[in-house]
Amino acid sequence: MICYLEIEASLQLYKGMGALLLAMRLDAPKTENPWLVLKPVGPPDLPFDDAYLARVRSAGSVDAMWRWLPRISGGGSSFEAYYAHIGKLTKQGKFSPMAAFRKSDDAFIGGASFLRASRTHRSVEIGFIWLMEGSQDWACFAALQHVMLKSAVVGRAKRVVWNVATKNVAMCRAMDRLGVKQEGVLRAAVRMNDGSWSDRAIYALVQDEISEMIDYLDTELEQFF
Repeated sequence: MICYLEIEASLQLYKGMGALLLAMRLDAPKTENPWLVLKPVGPPDLPFDDAYLARVRSAGSVDAMWRWLPRISGGGSSFEAYYAHIGKLTKQGKFSPMAAFRKSDDAFIGGASFLRASRTHRSVEIGFIWLMEGSQDWACFAALQHVMLKSAVVGRAKRVVWNVATKNVAMCRAMDRLGVKQEGVLRAAVRMNDGSWSDRAIYALVQDEISEMIDYLDTELEQFF
């Protein structure tokens, strides 16, 4: 199973994101579960610089990442230009990517991000999901979702959303295996970098379902690690 980058297409969604993440306490210096440590990318100890971009490029799946990246204004026409633009947004506090490290050997395995945080509605989206080559299996995907959900609970989120390209079959299958309810499909909702228009499947957990999913994964993941 392979999970690749899913990120919002409009820069409008990033405006004020830093303040919202702070308000919901989603910017903790470190969040962890028994298998992974999640650290924000951008602070001095893990800057969004050329060294970090080199880590991302070494993932072994850049071509596939680019395939699932929606077009954004200022993102350029290449993976490198796109990531440079995301780096600028990160430094401006408009975007907050997270890097995941495996506890057993401190290996960098991928990342994710919180998007569209709303303190008023206590909702947040998990996006920007990707895994290094060699870590692209369901267990790593589930462990990454587990630690993101734990962080969302700390931020008192009552609704957690995933916005997935329907053509990203591997990601949709992973979400189905995770047991997250699909709420519907937005047709031709996002323009991709190749010029095509992507339908988006909306998945969500609400209220007690979030804690129930965390408890389920606590048990489920013990057999894989």
